[in-house]
Amino acid sequence: MVRMKMTREEGIEIIRQGVADSLALDLVEVRPDSRLITDLSADSLDFLDIIFMLEEKFSVKLREGELDFLAKLELNSSKMMNGEYLKREAVDSLVPRLPALNDEPDLDCIKPGRLYTLITIETLWLMVADHLN
Repeated sequence: MVRMKMTREEGIEIIRQGVADSLALDLVEVRPDSRLITDLSADSLDFLDIIFMLEEKFSVKLREGELDFLAKLELNSSKMMNGEYLKREAVDSLVPRLPALNDEPDLDCIKPGRLYTLITIETLWLMVADHLN
C-alpha cells in the first residue's frame, strides 16, 4: 500500500515498476511516455492485470471504468465525429487524459480506435492521481 500524498515522479516510478512486473519487462524498457500497446505489447488481459495492480499499489478503485472515458465517447454524435475522424474539439478535450496525443502529427486526423494505442504510463498516473487527491 502506498501513502496517499506523493509526487508525480514517485507515482510514475511505482507504476513503471508494476507495469514492468506485469508485462515481464526490464524496468529500463518502461518509460513515462511508453505506450502500453504499441511500445510494451500489452493486450486486453494485461490491461486488466495492470488495473488490478494499480488498485492494490495505490489503494484506489479503478475497475469502475477509468478507461471508459474512451468507451463513453459518443462516436455516433456529430459533436464528436467528422466522418471517420474525431473532431478537433473532441481530441483537444482528451489531451489532458492522453498526453501522447500531443505527439501525433495531425490532430485533425485521429480515428477513435487510435486512442487506445495512446495510453501511456503517464495516462495511468493521471488516472491514479485523480483518486489520490
